[in-house]
Amino acid sequence: MRSIRSKLVLTFGAFMILTLGIVVAYTAVKLRDQAIENARISIRQSVRNTAWRCKAVLDQGMVTARIIARVVSGVKKTTEEETVTAVNKTLEQAMHDNPSVVAAFIWRRKQCPLEEETDEAVKEDGVLWLRNPVQGLHSRSLESTDFFQEEWCAHSFQAQGGKITDIFQFSLSGEEQVVFAVLIPLQEEGQTRKRFIGLLFSAEPLQEILNDTQKTSVGMDAKSTLLSWYGTIAASGGNPDMRGKSMELLRPYCNLGLKNLQAGKQSELDAYNYIGYRLPVPVTGLDAPWSLGIRMPSSLLLLPAEKLVKDLVGIGVGLTLLGMLAIVYGASQIADPIRKLSEITRRVAKGQLDQEIPISGKDEIGELAEDFRAMLAARKETFEALSQQQQSLAAIFDRAPVGMALVNSDLRIVKINKEASSLMGYRAKTAKNRLPGEVMQCKSLVGNGVGCGDTDDCGNCLIRQTLEEVFATGHAVRGRQGRFVQENGVGPRSFWLEINADVISMAGESQAILTIVNATEHHDDKVKLESNEKLLSTILDRLPVGMVLINTSNQTISRVNPYAASMIGAAEGQILGKTCHNYICPAERGKCPITDLGNQVEDAERVLLTAFGQELPIIKTVVPVTLEGTEYLLETFIDISDMKKMEEALRRAKQAAEASLE
Repeated sequence: MRSIRSKLVLTFGAFMILTLGIVVAYTAVKLRDQAIENARISIRQSVRNTAWRCKAVLDQGMVTARIIARVVSGVKKTTEEETVTAVNKTLEQAMHDNPSVVAAFIWRRKQCPLEEETDEAVKEDGVLWLRNPVQGLHSRSLESTDFFQEEWCAHSFQAQGGKITDIFQFSLSGEEQVVFAVLIPLQEEGQTRKRFIGLLFSAEPLQEILNDTQKTSVGMDAKSTLLSWYGTIAASGGNPDMRGKSMELLRPYCNLGLKNLQAGKQSELDAYNYIGYRLPVPVTGLDAPWSLGIRMPSSLLLLPAEKLVKDLVGIGVGLTLLGMLAIVYGASQIADPIRKLSEITRRVAKGQLDQEIPISGKDEIGELAEDFRAMLAARKETFEALSQQQQSLAAIFDRAPVGMALVNSDLRIVKINKEASSLMGYRAKTAKNRLPGEVMQCKSLVGNGVGCGDTDDCGNCLIRQTLEEVFATGHAVRGRQGRFVQENGVGPRSFWLEINADVISMAGESQAILTIVNATEHHDDKVKLESNEKLLSTILDRLPVGMVLINTSNQTISRVNPYAASMIGAAEGQILGKTCHNYICPAERGKCPITDLGNQVEDAERVLLTAFGQELPIIKTVVPVTLEGTEYLLETFIDISDMKKMEEALRRAKQAAEASLE
């Protein structure tokens, strides 16, 4: 007992070690996958946060430009000098309040190469306001300006809500600054826009945002770039020299084209040893967004996880190998007895019950072998009892006094008994796997060259109809009768069959048990009985005696012959179902002389009530009868009204004769 337990404990322990090794290896892989997913989530969140910070800077520039444009548009013209003064003060105050504005200007339509300006009311040159660390806020003429681009005119006068230009280099006090311009058309009287205001914002806040993101969130090894909607690098974290260059420098890490960028598409990068995301940066008032992307070296992100994975995989592989060796050793200690027992089990499953079990011992395998011996002995006894029972059932089937056949779902004979063989004129041994029409030697098959089920008469075959019905519905058919014509080589033979069929399950297959009885004599007797009944009914209907059949349970008339109906004076259909009391019999309900008073009526003079309310004298006889379990009174009566009239005439003649003699 202790030996096998020790082996099982050893095997179980080995299995647990193997399982632990697999779990450790699986956990290592899952940790790496989780590390990758966490890195993606972290980068995606950093991109989203940084994008919103950049959006705030761009939105602030657009909102500031709109406010200044609205204020400048609201300055009422008096004289040109007053107008210029008011505009100058407005822009000066705006630049003073918003340190990110490095320059501002108002551009006139006549200064653009779009068309000739016909309005001569305003002739002065534009003014450029600048913010200088040395001079402070000051202005100068736009004549010497070289930063203005001609396409700004068309975009600015056509734009409805304003426009943000691409970034460009702007010289301020001898220093080059990276800026972008916000252009807003001024609202003036009339439909033609004659001026627009432009504010130059420093792009340094955008650069500072990307630098701050790399320092605080993603690390200096990351690469972050902000693209304008023109596809130009507006800011590059940790590398400001990239500003102003084309997005093509970011290939293959940026897999978006300029059209996808302007359409607001986003992209994901997990290749070239980098993990990254690029999201659109929508700007208030603009149809096309800017775009922010951040990518990080996957080796840096996964370095801690990779080290942990290698350690865990090594541990898992070691535990797995150890567990496998232990399992092999433990299994070898108990596999041989079990293998022998398995071989014996297979032979027993094939029906070889006389088996010796060469396994002994005091451990669990020995006990199992002993239990198996006991089970084998019990199964042998059960098999012998079952075999004897099958023999008994086969004997009952074969010696049954009615024809019996076992039919499969293909309507082919599996087995028939002696009575069926005698009835069909077919040997039982050769009937197997044949169709019923072949075994029954159906006349429709003779000389036609076709098989059972293929002739025109097969649709009306009693046996085929019954078998198809029980297989289709699963319900038994009882007492079905029909005529069958057999051709057995000595001429056609016609007889009546009574069919019973039911579906049974044998060896997992549905089969029908069919009983066939030669009901020719019974059918002939039935025909004779029906003929006699018809003859008797005809005789009763033609007799010159009234006959009425009354149901004793409710005193209703159940049958009346034509002679009685003529005496009553009503049609047979009008009489049936009527209560006899006060209709044809003067007795009241509850006072019937037969059923209530217990009298006998035999050849007694009585009165028959007619349909016209007359009383007809009759000689009446009543006899109790039972038909099909129901009690009736059979009343027969003869009309004696003519005899009564003759008696009355004789009485009067007698009286007259006696009177004449006196």
